[in-house]
Amino acid sequence: MKDILQKIVLFYGNVLPYHRGKWRVVERLLAVAGGAPEGLRCARRRGVEWELNLAGLVERSLYYLGVYEVHESVYIESQVQADWVICDIGANFGYYAHILSAATQGQARVHAFEPSSLLYAALVRNRALNPSFEQLHTWKLALSDRVGQVALERAPEINLGLGRIQLEGGTGEAFEQVETVTLDQFARDQQLERVDFMKIDVEGAEALVLSGAEETIRRFRPQMMIEINPEALEAFGTRAEVLLSRIRELGYTLHCLEGRHLIPLNGLSEEDDYVNAICLPKPRA
Repeated sequence: MKDILQKIVLFYGNVLPYHRGKWRVVERLLAVAGGAPEGLRCARRRGVEWELNLAGLVERSLYYLGVYEVHESVYIESQVQADWVICDIGANFGYYAHILSAATQGQARVHAFEPSSLLYAALVRNRALNPSFEQLHTWKLALSDRVGQVALERAPEINLGLGRIQLEGGTGEAFEQVETVTLDQFARDQQLERVDFMKIDVEGAEALVLSGAEETIRRFRPQMMIEINPEALEAFGTRAEVLLSRIRELGYTLHCLEGRHLIPLNGLSEEDDYVNAICLPKPRA
């Protein structure tokens, strides 16, 4: 019976059209089925071969729905060009890095940054499953406003992407030491001649990443997608309004996706847990 229910969930998630609340339905069906299977599951989703740990929220969404953040995924896939240079900052198991590689038949040059040892292992594992993505490069680094080392808090298995750096240090089994670099330093070291798109999702440290990337942003004017999560930002002493203002000061207009349409982003509502801000560069004066 459990196998039959699992097949029903897969059919509903991957075959039937996307609709509001679909994820909640999938989670309820999984509860009836006794939960998601344990261990790694192989799957092909969005033109990419994956090994997915279904205990994780994001990986489970990809496995059962065939997508994570459906509107953002479709929008960015529609924008990406084969000659783009992309920085996926906070790459997790490599979702955006891989789907953008797939969208350009492996032609876009993608730099995927992930400091967590567990997530980096998953990122490398998925990269190895897709040998045609020769331009997808993985880096076990935390992007920040400084070069050095910092403690990274280990995240719960249910969502390994929730790990965040600790500016005041951290010791013991709950933390691991990771290397940090600024995007500006990385761009100099790699002699980057362009950056066309940046995705930044670093659990509240987004302002630090921007501080360490200002030279690169002003020089190359990439499109950006930046997670704005008020609760996570507060852990770093930053408010969402301050981060949005900082992005505007860098010469960007702010938008979010309503369905598959871009609309102006003026701020977050009380109902928003987080928003992925689509940041588009203003024309140079």
